[in-house]
Amino acid sequence: MEHELQKAGVEVVYANEPTGGTESGRLRTRRYGQVDAELYKIAMNEMSMGGQVQHAVGGWNHGIPPYPYVAVVDENAPPPTRGRFGEARPKKKLVPHPDVRRFDATRELCRLRREEHLKAADIIAILSAGPERYPIEGQWTHNRVEGLIRNPKLTGYQVYNRKASRTGRPGYSRWNPISKWVWSPGPVHEAVVSLEQWKQAQEVTAMLQAGTEGGPLLRIQAAAGRRGLTVTLVDSTGSHTRYRIGAQQVVLPTPIPDRRPADHREPGACGVSEVIECQATRRGRLWVAYEPEHGVYGSGRTLRLVRESVEDGLALVGVTAEVKIIPVTPELETLRAAEDARTTALAKAVEALALRRASRSDIALATGASVKQVKLLLARPAEDLRTQADPDSLRSDGNPLVGCPAVM
Repeated sequence: MEHELQKAGVEVVYANEPTGGTESGRLRTRRYGQVDAELYKIAMNEMSMGGQVQHAVGGWNHGIPPYPYVAVVDENAPPPTRGRFGEARPKKKLVPHPDVRRFDATRELCRLRREEHLKAADIIAILSAGPERYPIEGQWTHNRVEGLIRNPKLTGYQVYNRKASRTGRPGYSRWNPISKWVWSPGPVHEAVVSLEQWKQAQEVTAMLQAGTEGGPLLRIQAAAGRRGLTVTLVDSTGSHTRYRIGAQQVVLPTPIPDRRPADHREPGACGVSEVIECQATRRGRLWVAYEPEHGVYGSGRTLRLVRESVEDGLALVGVTAEVKIIPVTPELETLRAAEDARTTALAKAVEALALRRASRSDIALATGASVKQVKLLLARPAEDLRTQADPDSLRSDGNPLVGCPAVM
């Protein structure tokens, strides 16, 4: 301050400085006075901090009570005494809020973060959907949710010095390291969650903020949480993990493919017989198949890999069977319909030419089919050909028709 004033051409005069004398004597007196003022400020801060520490150790509250509590005067606290600045304020302790739903709402809020790994937006959606169960003045916000999850007072302990209010920016505070927090020796009010549960919630929060967890599993947990269901890991292998969602179990590949279809279509149903048939849809660069009877998903970059993935998932739930993968896309469905129409038209054309006494070789030349195909079509009734003909036999090169169900 002194240097800034000098730069501006303002003379600084200290009232306790002697007039006259040498410049060194005047500067010595000024600096001694500044040192005394600095020491006095530090001593006052230490005494104030010491009083606040004793206040927290005694179990009395600082600041506004958290959402599930109210602050009441502690009748057992030492009576307030009158000091230089008047009578001291009475000491207060935390007790549960008269509305017991607040305790339940806070406990559920913490559980959603700790067990379901939900982000604040998903928790807000759940709490806002049940205003009768989770009452709030105004509305649930990100700061309210994260502030409650972060608040260690929910463990029953009294905690002080979590934040540093003097940061040089008005209206802003910063979090102190947990090593600088002041905790009461033991619980001093009723706890919403245990200390261990609170620690677990902080670990989950840290993982969410660091981005080490997320993607499809979080979306599954959020969707299940909105329906009041929990997602619990049962067991896992190198390729799949089995989860329990409510009363059902589902087997997902590890890692879960982080791709959602553009049209949000679910994979088709799978029929279970001697061979388990599963329809596979394309999602990004992966094929994804679902077998609903056993709740098994499979994925892979190729159809062979997705078949092996489904078989591995079935093995995890004790099912050993051959899996037939049927790739499904709108374009493949269109192609299959066109191939079916061509097969029907070819059968009709062969039948019509045969009725006009055309030779098999002429029929083959006229229709573009092979003589073998013509013989097969003439050997079966047209209706049977439309419903029973093997598509593999309807190509002159002997290869399967493009777009037909592929047996892996």
